[in-house]
Amino acid sequence: MRIFTRIRHMFMDNTEIRLEIEKIKNELDNQDKKYGDHISLS
Repeated sequence: MRIFTRIRHMFMDNTEIRLEIEKIKNELDNQDKKYGDHISLS
C-alpha cells in the first residue's frame, strides 16, 4: 500500500514542478515580447 502512496506523491510533485516550469516559461515569453516591442519601437 505504501508504494501507491509514494507513486501518488511522485505524480503530484511532478505536476507541481511542471506547472512551475510552465509559469516560468510564460514569464520569459512575456519578457521577450516586451523587449522585442521596445526594440521595434526604437
